[in-house]
Amino acid sequence: YFTDEKLEEVMNDNETAEKLFRELKEEKIRNRKLSEMVDELDAAVQVLKVKGDFFDEVLRSDGLITMTAIAKDYGMSAMRMNALLNAYGVQYKMNDGLWVLYAAYQNMGYTKTVTYEWASGKVAIATYWTHTGREFLYRFLKERGLLPKSERIQPYNTNMEG
Repeated sequence: YFTDEKLEEVMNDNETAEKLFRELKEEKIRNRKLSEMVDELDAAVQVLKVKGDFFDEVLRSDGLITMTAIAKDYGMSAMRMNALLNAYGVQYKMNDGLWVLYAAYQNMGYTKTVTYEWASGKVAIATYWTHTGREFLYRFLKERGLLPKSERIQPYNTNMEG
């Protein structure tokens, strides 16, 4: 803000006027740079919003379940469950390590393959199971005598005090 005194000083002193004009020019350059930075940040926000929406829709969907969660129901690791399903001819492992269903099961809505990007920029692909797929696995494994832990008959513990 220019007071009357400051305006009078600028009008009467070339050196003050030049200094003021230099400062105004520098301020204009700073503003332009800040405006460019804001534009770049807005563009980055849009990219992250798209990625965030994708993440919310796919990876955090209530309809998708990890193999680890399913395998834990059966008291085993995801590695063991994947190997078991491979042995039963349900799925196979591709060269990149991704488990995919054999043709007989692939178009049944049992799994969803998801591509996502880590913060490091590395892209990864993972297979998630749908609720329909989880139900299929339950029936499929039950037919082969494999029950989840919650349905197994637990032996009576005779060492209990009471």
